[in-house]
Amino acid sequence: MSSNNKLPFYLCTGFHRSGTSLIAQTLSDNGMKMGDELMGASFSNPLGHVEDLPIVRLHDKIFEINGVDWRYHDNAPLVKPNWLSNYIAHYVNEKRSNAQLKGVKDPRALFFLKDWQLALKSNIRFIFVYRHWSTSCQSLFKRHSQHLVNSTQDIHANKLNFSFWQTPELAFDMWYASNKRMLEFYLDHPDKCLMIAQDALVSANSIVQGAGQKIGLSPENLKCKNFKSNLLMDEAYQSTLDMAPASKRLKLDALWDKLQQAADVNATDVPNIIDDRITVSPKHFADTASRHPITQPFPNFDIRSLTIDEAFGFLVRIPPHRFDNALLVSLLNRATINVEQLNTLAKVAHKAESYVITKLAKMRAMQKCSDTFVVADWSLYTKDDQNWSLLKRKDLPKGNPFSLRPLSELAAKRQEIVEWLKQSETSLLEQLNRLQKDKLEESISAILLYREINNIGFYDELINLAVKNDLWLLTEYALLLRLKQKVEQPAYIKLADLYRSNRLYDLALSVLDVAQKLENNIAVITRIADCSYEQGNVEQASKQIAFAEKINPNHAMLRRVKAKFEIITPDKSEFVSQPALSQLCTPQNGHYESVVELMRTDYRLGRKADHEYRQNAFVLRNNRLWLKKGLERVTPQAQLNLFNNIYRHWLKLFPECFLRTDLNLEQTSVKALFHSIKAEATNAILLIDVTDIDSLISIDALVSGCSFARVYLFTEHNLHQTLMQQFNLPDFVHVIAYQTATTLSEKLIEELGVIDREYIICRLTTSACPGELSKWRSQQWYYLLGNDDWTNEYLSEFQENEKLGVILPPLDPHIVNAESKQLTELLQSNNLPFVGEMFWFRSQSLKSIDSVTINDNEVDGFISGKLSALIRKNGFDIRFCHQLVHRPLSR
Repeated sequence: MSSNNKLPFYLCTGFHRSGTSLIAQTLSDNGMKMGDELMGASFSNPLGHVEDLPIVRLHDKIFEINGVDWRYHDNAPLVKPNWLSNYIAHYVNEKRSNAQLKGVKDPRALFFLKDWQLALKSNIRFIFVYRHWSTSCQSLFKRHSQHLVNSTQDIHANKLNFSFWQTPELAFDMWYASNKRMLEFYLDHPDKCLMIAQDALVSANSIVQGAGQKIGLSPENLKCKNFKSNLLMDEAYQSTLDMAPASKRLKLDALWDKLQQAADVNATDVPNIIDDRITVSPKHFADTASRHPITQPFPNFDIRSLTIDEAFGFLVRIPPHRFDNALLVSLLNRATINVEQLNTLAKVAHKAESYVITKLAKMRAMQKCSDTFVVADWSLYTKDDQNWSLLKRKDLPKGNPFSLRPLSELAAKRQEIVEWLKQSETSLLEQLNRLQKDKLEESISAILLYREINNIGFYDELINLAVKNDLWLLTEYALLLRLKQKVEQPAYIKLADLYRSNRLYDLALSVLDVAQKLENNIAVITRIADCSYEQGNVEQASKQIAFAEKINPNHAMLRRVKAKFEIITPDKSEFVSQPALSQLCTPQNGHYESVVELMRTDYRLGRKADHEYRQNAFVLRNNRLWLKKGLERVTPQAQLNLFNNIYRHWLKLFPECFLRTDLNLEQTSVKALFHSIKAEATNAILLIDVTDIDSLISIDALVSGCSFARVYLFTEHNLHQTLMQQFNLPDFVHVIAYQTATTLSEKLIEELGVIDREYIICRLTTSACPGELSKWRSQQWYYLLGNDDWTNEYLSEFQENEKLGVILPPLDPHIVNAESKQLTELLQSNNLPFVGEMFWFRSQSLKSIDSVTINDNEVDGFISGKLSALIRKNGFDIRFCHQLVHRPLSR
């Protein structure tokens, strides 16, 4: 180890949302090398996570193979592989840097402190950060409710993020387990650790700087100069506390007090508790609630991500009582497993009393050593007895997997099974055929392990029962026992099919090699072709198929194999060229990871993309139904916290009036309209067809801060008086009453006729689409006026392109799916996109087609009819909003 590697290595950790990123950023800013592959910023961590991804992946891998993830809270013993400390030491030794100070940060490390200590011995120092449980957990709720808001999928389908409300105590249990581990380690190794409270990093930074000398850090190393004060929350919502039972809060408070007493620099105070009730209740959306929180199941091991060597390094650390057959079988079926590993697997399975797997692991080892499936040629475990296969099973040595297990072993546990095994084969088969799968598996296992079978037909009956019930281990075991007793091709073919079904193609081909030597028939040849094809050996597969075709070109198995080779080219004449309707629809959000990646490279642009991403998710959803489905699956306490968090996120996206309209809630009381509009020297006009006052209030909130020269409110006579009497309207707002679509046309032409310059008009309506499609209104409002940058881009486009007549909002995907045939016909017949009720258009272009006749009973006849005629007759261009706007992710 170089002299540089003898310097202390600093591991910075603490519970999630507790300030670990802040202290890691501080250390990094002051010269400590925190890694070569750092995780950047995200919406939940604008300063950057400062986590080195190789270590994050390592910790996550250990969680994953234990069947858990970063939400682990000592809910099951965490089994560590024997290679973990070596991996950690290798990581630290490979950190190539001239920096005098090196470290890494990861909250997950709290569950691996002893492993880090074992790996680095006296060279490691620990920096612990802690935060009050209420604000840490509240920050988790805020982050994961935003993940829910980001998605258009049902809340309950977003399992990881929804789990914090389905299991309301989860976040608190996580905080407790993490901080308990941290405190216990600190008390055992106080000279190697520095423990400080999150708020002390800022409020008592000079004290923190002095305390760092305890572990070899200079005051300059801990000088905090890059932080956002708004991220240091010192208030906790009442709904957060209500998620935890009183007994749990006492337990959390007790641990907090111990942290405060032990810390090198503790917190100055506990968070203030504030009432976070809002004007909207979750009861507006959910009539019922879940009575009981969901209990997290006991985790199962999952070693799929490990190499075969890593998997066995993990296997040897698992306590015997935690083995399950699925784990052992997953190792048994690894294509790269070697004889030594099969021996290890056999020993482990024996300790777990999985005797069938013990037998099969040894049989597979025998096959690998001899490289053949001629059982009589196997020599491993036979004590060099060349005639071992001729002996009865009871006479074979104990270590031979073909031997019987002693009945005394079974008698000590299940004497009734010993008596049952004494029955005739006919009687046993009659009973086996009546058993359910779990009992059947136990019974066939007992017969194969403890009873001598001389009748080949009895083996075949057992094999058929096992196959019928998908008992593949017993099928393989019975087939190999049968092949020891009598070599026949049908048994080999069944064994090959078993291996093929488990994608063990090398084993299947080895079996088929023996079968082919017995008889080279089409059943064997087609199976060899199939295995060769699955392994990517197309040349060998083709040769076998050609050979099989000479024997029987119509064989069913041959046809199935040939189907894998044939590429069917569809008849292009069946396809009719149609407009790409999907390109005219509201853009669907891609994977959120693209937003996160943008944040990591350009945080400002990433935040903008994040904002637009969540807005788009909102207008694409039926938010009322979305809330209902989620809220009804959690307890009343969790309902309130979940809803409050979601609603607070939404308030950052849209004005509350807009939210209330979209959610079909009673609108807030408003006395003045459109006073927040900037009446400037612009050529933009806002025209609204008013049929619903609540929706008008929503539009008013949405256009706050926008610039318009005039606002026209067209309304029928019954609403005209209401608007004039109940609302304070500025002078640039004109309320115009009409009776029919024709008079609406006349009124607008009359108004536009006195205009001495060209205007760009945004036309909106307050009418709603029925049922599920009501959200299309929100989509149109949002795309037309919900973003100031977009509005400016529309106006610039009109100015630069004199032939541009109309800018339309995108079509709703549900409308396209439901009306694709009609829309397609419309687009094809007119060579135009569909014209809706809301859009931007050019005023002067409209005046040239006053003569177009509109029927009074035509729904919104003036706009749809006039606008269609405008485009068709005068040759103006039409564009869609989303074709013009520059979204951050598209740059």
